[in-house]
Formats: sequence, C-alpha cells, structure tokens
Amino acid sequence: MRAGHWVPVFHHGEESARFWRSAVPRVPDRWLKSVVHLYKSEPDARAGSPYGGTAFLVAVRGVEIDPSGTHQTLGERDQAEGDAALARSLYVATVNHNLDGGATVLRFNTLPTTSEPFMMQIAPKDWRRWPEHDLAVLPVELDVSQVDFDAIPATRLAYGDEPHRGGLIRPGDDVFMVGRFVERSGRPHNEVQVRFGNVSMVPGDPIETEAGDLVAYLVEMRSRGGFSGSPVFVFRPSYGAVLRGSDGMEWANLLGVDRGHYPTLLQAVDKNGNEIGYIRERSALSVVIPAGRLADLLMTEELVEMRREKQAKRDKQPKVVADSVRRKQEGSLTKRDFEDALGKVARRIEQPKKD
Repeated sequence: MRAGHWVPVFHHGEESARFWRSAVPRVPDRWLKSVVHLYKSEPDARAGSPYGGTAFLVAVRGVEIDPSGTHQTLGERDQAEGDAALARSLYVATVNHNLDGGATVLRFNTLPTTSEPFMMQIAPKDWRRWPEHDLAVLPVELDVSQVDFDAIPATRLAYGDEPHRGGLIRPGDDVFMVGRFVERSGRPHNEVQVRFGNVSMVPGDPIETEAGDLVAYLVEMRSRGGFSGSPVFVFRPSYGAVLRGSDGMEWANLLGVDRGHYPTLLQAVDKNGNEIGYIRERSALSVVIPAGRLADLLMTEELVEMRREKQAKRDKQPKVVADSVRRKQEGSLTKRDFEDALGKVARRIEQPKKD
C-alpha cells in the first residue's frame, strides 16, 4: 500500500465506499541540494542562460557499493550513510550527451549570503565516461564554506530493486525527478524544480536512442528540455511505513538518470492535406538509465582504487583529525574546530608518556 489517504464515496448522502488515494509526500531538501546546473560557458552560467542540462551529486562511503543497500532497514541504512570510519567520496553524475553538447561548466548552489555563483569548468576528457550507457561521472572535492550542497548516498541507488535482479519496481510505481527548468534556473543561486510521474515500462529489450540502443526505463513524466542528467527517484513506501504514519519518503530510492524524451514521429501535411513527410517530436515518455548502470560506473577499477587510497589515508589519521575532516566535508566544522583538533593532536605528540 502506498502512502496517501482514504477518500469516501457518497451515494444518496451516505458513505457507500472508500478508495485509497496515493500521494507522493514533500521532497526532502537534501535531494534538491544534490542538483548541479550545467552550462556551455561561464558567461552563460553567470546569466542563467536557458541552455545546458542537469547533473547531481552522489556520495560513496568507503570503497565498495553494496547492491543490497536499498533492502536494508532504516537503521542499517542510516548507520551506513553516516559511518565516520568510512571515507566519503563525492561524484558529479550526468548523461554523457550533455558533455558532447558542450555543457562542461558546472554551477553549484551557493550559500544564501553569497552574491556570486560557484562554478567549475571541466574538460570532457577529465570525466569518467561510459558512452555505451550515456553516463559520465566526475570525482570532486567541495568546500562547505563556498557551496551549499548535499549528495545522494550510494545506499539509495535502486540497484537491487531492478526487475531483472528480482526487485519489486513495476509499471505504475510513483516517481519524481529533481532538476533544472532552463527558463527558470536562478541567478546567482540554483533553483531546482520537481517533476512527477509513473513508471511506464521496466527495462527489457534495448530502446533505440541517439546514443545507441540502451536498456532503460520508460517513465511517464511531465518534463521538458534541460532536465537531461537529472536524478529520478522511485517512491515505494512499505506497508509498515504507512501504518506507522510515516510519509514514506525514507523509502525513496534513485531509480536512475533521466536522459531525455523518447522521440515520436508525427505525420506532416501541407495546407491542402497532402502528406509531406514526418516531424520528429517529443513524446510524454522519458528514458531513464537504471541506477544499476551508474553503480557499475562508480565501481570501475580506477574509481575503486581512488576510494581505496582515500580510505587508507583515513585509516592512518588520528581519530580526532579524521572526525574533524569528516565534519568539514559534511558541513558541520568551523575553522576553529579544525585548528582545535590539530592542536589536540600536536599536544599529544609534544607530551610523551613519562617513565
């Protein structure tokens, strides 16, 4: 049973039946803060020009990605997402064709007190790209004193939920997407829009796209241009969550990455009604690359080795410094906190144990 409420049906003034109206609850701010805007140039990024696409931040704790993460209990998931002993690696994820189209300037959301956008221009060659699945990721380090961000934990990737892995995602499931509405991108701060829909078709035979044949979801989504590269979430709360009175949003997992509309051909005619060819038009269906493909890209040997080295450095750090660095990366460390932490370690080194 999905989250929602019972709606009574009246007949001759008396309640004769009820039906369950499902509802997608409010989208958490953390998902909105994961969105990154893509532009073709720094002047476009400063002006919020109506061109480009969308990307988003993903965080991996430790080295490996557990494909069973979405089947964990909430307690297990919270523990995995917040384990201070595990190094946290950040990635920007998007669709590869955004980079092919020249959208290589990243504009991150800045703090409310900041009057200038925070931008990075990254050459396409510096991304880890997987053209066969139209995906690309970029390892990044962000400073919380400059960027107001959050990231989608890898434990939220609906890897094990995919139908061919025995998962439960089926046509009709509620989905929502957070991304960039190009006519209203914000300036200098990123504005993020949410679109809603339903799973129309689960991955099966490859779908023909401009990037080649892709195994993907088709999603009935009220969308438009500029959302390519946006994260798409599937909302499937458990029956227990509904009974507890929870809105169920803790059960929202990343379904995949939006790559754009599935095209359709419309017959064109002249003013006399004569057929003169076809017009390529967008359908109401969006092609969504499964989160499992994103997990596979994040688990390539090069990225795994980078995380392994980062984790090894974390393991060698004194606990007080490791905790301070973690808080700095995740937004809860001040400069004084860090200096105090370093001071404590220095004093420990300067004061050896007496015989």
